[in-house]
Amino acid sequence: MWVYNPGKNRWRKSKPMLTPRFGCLLGVIGNKLYVVGGSGVCHITGYSLPCLEIYDPVTNTWQFAASGRGRVTTHPCSPLKHVAVVDNKLCVTGPHNLTGGVNSGMYDPELDLWTEIKPGLQSGWGKPSTMLDGKLYTIGFGCYQQYLPECDMWQPVKGQSAGTLLEWDPRLVSTMAASNGKLYMVGTMGHALIVVIAPVKDGQVSQSVRWHTMKLPNGIDFLGDLGYCSCQIISI
Repeated sequence: MWVYNPGKNRWRKSKPMLTPRFGCLLGVIGNKLYVVGGSGVCHITGYSLPCLEIYDPVTNTWQFAASGRGRVTTHPCSPLKHVAVVDNKLCVTGPHNLTGGVNSGMYDPELDLWTEIKPGLQSGWGKPSTMLDGKLYTIGFGCYQQYLPECDMWQPVKGQSAGTLLEWDPRLVSTMAASNGKLYMVGTMGHALIVVIAPVKDGQVSQSVRWHTMKLPNGIDFLGDLGYCSCQIISI
């Protein structure tokens, strides 16, 4: 694991995870990192490793938590791809496979226990998502969605009309991030990187959606290097 310091613009090597893996999912609860899923040496369990590890940055130590075996590895061809912390619980899910199966689960750090995620959350969540002001957002075809945990349902976010996305296809989104009242959606189209910015106020997405197209640097293969990408917003 590597830790980036934006103030010094410097990376430093930290203590490695207990389980070698790549493509894992990460959530933050109580200033600790929770890592699950990914692919590694234990291929017998499929593409989503069930072992959950917790990293404490204060002590620079890792420890195992309850394993998600049998819950996040039931369908080997449906790897975990999305993660969110909802009500201080780690929620993970993957896309539905050809038979309709999907790996998913919810981890409660207080009980050290994995359970099923709520059906309403799972039904509308299988696309890139992000948290903003404690609320979970995702994007579908022509609209944004916000998850309401008290009702276990997704609702279209008000203020969004189909006309604002006529020049951009939500299926191109690889990842989302949020900061300072704005949603950022990142994906690729042709040999360009697409960044869509949607302001949010009082839970409503503004219609003044801005999208930017940036030419990729020379030598970058958008299908290989950026076919699956992630993004973070760093504030100094």
